[in-house]
Amino acid sequence: MDRGNKQFGVSIYSVEERRKSKAQSLHREHLLCLKQNNNEWKIEEKVNELFNLINEEKECIKEQRDLLEHERLTFEQIFKKVQQVHVSSPIQLSIGGTKFSTTLDTLLKYRNSFFGCLFSGYISLKPDKDGSFFIDRDGTHFHYILNYLRTGELVLPSNKPHLVKLLLMEAEFYQ
Repeated sequence: MDRGNKQFGVSIYSVEERRKSKAQSLHREHLLCLKQNNNEWKIEEKVNELFNLINEEKECIKEQRDLLEHERLTFEQIFKKVQQVHVSSPIQLSIGGTKFSTTLDTLLKYRNSFFGCLFSGYISLKPDKDGSFFIDRDGTHFHYILNYLRTGELVLPSNKPHLVKLLLMEAEFYQ
């Protein structure tokens, strides 16, 4: 019986060992699978982090591009303004003794006007000793005329209705 038990025990032991071995093997496979799944999850997590970083960088680049575009447009507007007021050929006017400074381009803006004809080169002009060109007109409101030549818009104060008649007379002269 002992021998049978031994044999039986060996048989049982062998089956038990095989069962344990199989369980350990399955456990190792399960752990390996879990580890592999965990690694895959970690890889997927890292990939998602990288995509998020890439998207954040894309947003930063887009914001920087938008800022640069805004700066470019602003620069172009300023450049156009500078071209319009660039003082390459300044002219000094003395309108009734009141001094005004402007550019030749501004005065030649309307070729068929008083200043267009005066500074066209067909009339021989000599500046005064101080370098200004004297025009015998009232200079009190000439800045309205000069601003019109610069911008193409006539802006008048609404609280001075008598000014309209005076400016109309001056405008007709400089026309």
